[in-house]
Amino acid sequence: PRASGIARGGIVARRRLSRTRADAASVPSFAADDANQDESERDVEYSTPTSSSSDAEASAPPPSSLLRALGVTDGVLGVAQDRVEMVMRQALPVMGGMASQNVLNLADSVMVGRLGTACVASVGIASTLNFQCQAALQGISSGVQAMSARRIGEGREEVAAVPLNAALVACVLLGVPMAAAAFAAAPEIVPRLTSDPAVVAAAVPYLRARLLAVPAVGVNFAFRGFWNAVQQPQIYMNTLLAMHFVNVTLSLLLIFGFKGANLSLFGLGANAFAVPALGVLGAGVGTTVSVWVGTLLYVRMGFLRAKRMGFARAAPRASDLRTLLGQAAPTSVTNLLF
Repeated sequence: PRASGIARGGIVARRRLSRTRADAASVPSFAADDANQDESERDVEYSTPTSSSSDAEASAPPPSSLLRALGVTDGVLGVAQDRVEMVMRQALPVMGGMASQNVLNLADSVMVGRLGTACVASVGIASTLNFQCQAALQGISSGVQAMSARRIGEGREEVAAVPLNAALVACVLLGVPMAAAAFAAAPEIVPRLTSDPAVVAAAVPYLRARLLAVPAVGVNFAFRGFWNAVQQPQIYMNTLLAMHFVNVTLSLLLIFGFKGANLSLFGLGANAFAVPALGVLGAGVGTTVSVWVGTLLYVRMGFLRAKRMGFARAAPRASDLRTLLGQAAPTSVTNLLF
């Protein structure tokens, strides 16, 4: 019995020794795996930033020459340089366009200044009344911008222009009746603001000419909000510059007239292409035509750059109209009252 006990003890000891040796032999393999894993992680760690930085450099917009000219190369007030440049690229066209929009109203006053004080007064009164009609549609711009920008942020770029489609419908439904009502009531409204017969006689036809462009003004505001939402504000500014050119050129021609050219040699008469001087009315017609020219340019750019976003393709729903009017109402009321 004693010998058998010793034998069993030896067998147990040998089994323990074999397990210990197996565990010891397995340790280097785990260490090697950990080392290989650490090495691969280091490879990923060092390779990933390199690729992302190269992609960032490839997609980074070119630096702003204006900011460099102003000495801004390291951001402003803790804001990163790339963020400042992005804001400037979006803001400058909008600022330039909004600043030049006042020129559209001032241009008529400057051009009719040679016709006398009564004509200048008539333009001032009629422009104020015309602005009240336009103010009701100006809020559409902010509504379209908010709705379209949200859809782009949600990744639904294919329907980003649906709010613009809804805005065009709203401009027709609201702008046409409003312009027609003001056109009919102009002879009664203007005398309530002035008792000078000369001013009334010049202001009524000028106001009526400007009211013909009220729906187009609403459409232009809708497009302005959309181009800002899709980060293409330069279209808004370029269109305004074209409108100013048409306004100044055509208004000067219609205000003071054109005697015509002597084209008798070509059988066209001594006063070919003569244009009668329309005075204040000519200023109103020129401005109205320039506004409609801007509308046509916006529509053209819409088909070129916004058709893939649903422009003139996706019909707006009743909910889109309700949301748009709800977004536009505060801005419209503010512009109307103040």
